[in-house]
Amino acid sequence: MPAVSRLIRLTPWAIRVLILQGVIGVYTLFNNKPVYVGRFDFNVQARLLIHASNKRAKYFQLEVFYTPVQAFIYECAGFHAWQEHLYNRIHPDSPNGANMVCPFCLKNFQDSRLARFVYVNAF
Repeated sequence: MPAVSRLIRLTPWAIRVLILQGVIGVYTLFNNKPVYVGRFDFNVQARLLIHASNKRAKYFQLEVFYTPVQAFIYECAGFHAWQEHLYNRIHPDSPNGANMVCPFCLKNFQDSRLARFVYVNAF
């Protein structure tokens, strides 16, 4: 059965109780719709506490990952899916030292698609 993500009230108490320190994660902030997608590669709890003090959103949703690379890909997906609703306008940056490109940007998607066709047609 797939995991179900819930919206959680963006309060310091809820963040401290539910999220361990040192966790890598991608979070989405909500009001009536998604308003911000973010990632923290070292301690997502600290980053969410900052957002709770800013009071620009009422709820959050969190996905936890083992590596910053996994988190980057998920953050990019959320950024592209909800881009017209988001406060953040700057594209997610790749993790330090990873030198990755977004798999969801149109040019990167088209390049990877063409590379697959070249590979398939080689046989």
